Amino acid sequence: MAAVVDMEQEPLTREAALQAAAAEGLVLLPAGSDSSTPYRHVYKVGKGPRCFLARVHAGGKKHPLGCFHTAEEAALVVARTLPGLKSQATATGAG
Repeated sequence: MAAVVDMEQEPLTREAALQAAAAEGLVLLPAGSDSSTPYRHVYKVGKGPRCFLARVHAGGKKHPLGCFHTAEEAALVVARTLPGLKSQATATGAG
């Protein structure tokens, strides 16, 4: 199940997102060398606020998770969401 992101919530700074990941025991997945960001499943889209798109693929489907102010904030949402999507896809036999 995709994460529900409150778009009215204050954006997390890079440092706050990294601290939250550490506090929750989450790993922000590193991207390959050909990525536009340092994190897997995070894409730079445009300029200005909310220009980092978090999107994962699970169960043969694309799951957009939202656009965020920092790559780290997007990666944090991916880290929080991906385990649930993978287990859901495995349970339904689609993974």
